[in-house]
Amino acid sequence: MAWHLIRHSFAMIFANLGQALKVSIIPYGILMIAAMVIFSISGLPMAGYDPSAVSSDSVSAMTVLLLIALLVFAIFVFGWVAVSWHRFILKEEYTALIPAVAGRPIWPYVGRSMWLGFVVFLVAIPVMFVVGLIAAPFASGSLVIPLIAMLCGLTIVAYFWMRWAIALPATAIGKGMSLKEAWSATADVSGTIFGVSLMLMAINIVPAFLLAGVYTAAPILGFVVDVVLQWITIMVGLSILTTLYGHLIEGRPLVD
Repeated sequence: MAWHLIRHSFAMIFANLGQALKVSIIPYGILMIAAMVIFSISGLPMAGYDPSAVSSDSVSAMTVLLLIALLVFAIFVFGWVAVSWHRFILKEEYTALIPAVAGRPIWPYVGRSMWLGFVVFLVAIPVMFVVGLIAAPFASGSLVIPLIAMLCGLTIVAYFWMRWAIALPATAIGKGMSLKEAWSATADVSGTIFGVSLMLMAINIVPAFLLAGVYTAAPILGFVVDVVLQWITIMVGLSILTTLYGHLIEGRPLVD
């Protein structure tokens, strides 16, 4: 069932590719332009996977403020895209070339996302501590066991996130749902959600390793591939949450 849910989410995106692009291209395009402007003003390089490109001497108070402003705007853009996509799937609310902002619960969505992120962070602390204890004895040898332990830890964290995160589509369409209600609503499909979490972590981890090599060989190609993969990852995640909400709360079929 987990695989069918992921396949359904991909199909949801590509069957509605025009709308998927409308809800995301302009917002993320504006975000990328803002990022280029801020990095240009601050003098910081957009260095991809090269953290050594940023030195402490290049970071001033103004740079920090600009980066904070960019972070806030990036969070807003994520909420903007997410709310538009949830509302399209659940309410058949078609998007113009530029997704609507007025009358949309974007900031409530952002606030709920940040609160949920904090709660999941608290869950992640003991989970990743245990992962560290398991992986530490094998750190100097083969990376297989540490990678498996890391994958399991991230899967558990993602599982908690997804059990609670169906409250986000509810917020997007103007309906309240507490984290307790979300946890109760997902109880019957908890096994499916765990399987989806495991697959999503695997899908994300493998390309990340491959992409690091692409960045080294061809930085521009690496950047383009990175942007496409991030877009797909975000849209698939939003589609899974939307599908779960539609099935569990509105009684829609889980898969076609």
